[in-house]
Amino acid sequence: MPNKRGRPQKEIDWVQVIKLTELHLDAEQVAYAVGVSYYHLLKEIKAKYGLDWRQFREIHRTNAKISIVRKQYELAKRGNIQMLKWLGTNWCGQSEKQTVEVDVGVNMLTADEIAERIVSALMKYPEVEAEILKQLPDESSNGKNGEDTSSIREIEVSGQRDTD
Repeated sequence: MPNKRGRPQKEIDWVQVIKLTELHLDAEQVAYAVGVSYYHLLKEIKAKYGLDWRQFREIHRTNAKISIVRKQYELAKRGNIQMLKWLGTNWCGQSEKQTVEVDVGVNMLTADEIAERIVSALMKYPEVEAEILKQLPDESSNGKNGEDTSSIREIEVSGQRDTD
């Protein structure tokens, strides 16, 4: 007769372990609920299934997610929308958010670029060009009240009409 010391190992209720794992309890909580130590539970999972806790947990949580999706489909047909949203969002990683990207192709121009484009466009018409040049002050004088008009002259020069 072999001499065994210590108390006999408690039998683990594997159905209960699997159900608790599917409910997203961690290993410590499952071990406590079935009345064994955390380390004993991990050792027995390895011996019985050949898996570590992470692998065991993922298998059974995946099974739970499959059941949720199946139940969601059944409940959707019956109309319980709130529970479907909550379970889908919290357990299955579903989301109501949708990301839509739109490229409207807007280029931001500086005031100088806008002025240059306007003058350039207007200079293509001889009658408009003559009117613009009449309104520009002479190069020798500054504008009214001694204002510097050199930027207007620069636009005038850079915006001259192409002779193609």
